[in-house]
Amino acid sequence: MLKKGDTESIALTFQTASEGTEKKIIWNDALLTASLLPMDPIEIVLGATPQAIQDYRPYLIPTPKKVEPVKQEPIAMNDPKRGKAEKKAEKKAEKKAEKKEEPVAKAEPKAEVKRAEIQSEGEMQELHAADVDFSAGGKFYALLIGCSDYTDPNIADLGGLPTQDAENLAKVLKANYTFDNENVSVLKSPTRREIVIALDDLSKKVTANDNVLIFYAGHGHYEDDNDIGYWLPKDAEVSNSSNWLYNDQLVASMRKIKSLHTLLISDACFSGSIFKNRSISLTGASDVIKKKYQLPSRKAITSGTLKTVPNKSVFIKYLLDRLEKNKDKYYTSAALFQSIETPVGNNSTSLPQFGVIQNVGDEGGDFIFIRK
Repeated sequence: MLKKGDTESIALTFQTASEGTEKKIIWNDALLTASLLPMDPIEIVLGATPQAIQDYRPYLIPTPKKVEPVKQEPIAMNDPKRGKAEKKAEKKAEKKAEKKEEPVAKAEPKAEVKRAEIQSEGEMQELHAADVDFSAGGKFYALLIGCSDYTDPNIADLGGLPTQDAENLAKVLKANYTFDNENVSVLKSPTRREIVIALDDLSKKVTANDNVLIFYAGHGHYEDDNDIGYWLPKDAEVSNSSNWLYNDQLVASMRKIKSLHTLLISDACFSGSIFKNRSISLTGASDVIKKKYQLPSRKAITSGTLKTVPNKSVFIKYLLDRLEKNKDKYYTSAALFQSIETPVGNNSTSLPQFGVIQNVGDEGGDFIFIRK
């Protein structure tokens, strides 16, 4: 037994709950040996000298003050103050009950609405064409340009073939797919101004739910030194490029068209220069139609790279053939390209290309041809 003012070192041996090992701490004037920290929290109540308590007061947890209950004098049954006291006590009890915190039930977590995104090909294997719901889909527009005749005698006319190709494509789209007559426009040997106006008209009426197909057949040109490709409208001149429609201008016009999907099909010399990057994955295209339709796309199919293409187009022959003979309800542009790449390459000197038109809003989707 220690007397008041005495001090003594005390060794305590205890066992921690979590580790199951024995530890020893040294009590000396309320100081725990630092080498044992950190440790599991324990509570130690020991006496100490007044000086020790003063030295280590900042580290001590203050003892809560005891609140003595207020004694109320009993009120006699016949005391007139009794009614007022009871009412006062009742009001006090009601206020206390109101302040009492009721346990708040945790709200069920709201379902997180995620935008449909393509995470990986593996995640999309369960999405098949039969599951696609296009009931809320938009309209399908087609701007089909065939340039056969030229005002400049130095540019060879193409015997009406590109114009006929554009008309034939219009027939296939209207007969087999969800392109209404009023939304299919065919420009026959248009000037540069007429092409630009037609593209501007599309930008004014097309919504974010709509789909746009742009087709061009005619002469094209490529400047190797500047890496610039051109379409040559009817009023193009060999010695003056002011009426040539170069690819950057075409891309700028396409950027203004705020569609869900825009597909460009070009059957012209040097049309491959429209791509900044022609690499694209076609893996699993038939299994991801729903996701492909939900995400915006800006794709292009061209008849060749940077080489000339023949006047009598093998490319358009197989393009029309595959669109007409397709029996699938939903036909992606990727699947269309796959169906024509080999036969066109085997029967002409051209190598068709398929890819993303960069910097105009492509997010990984695809243009879907929907059969009637």
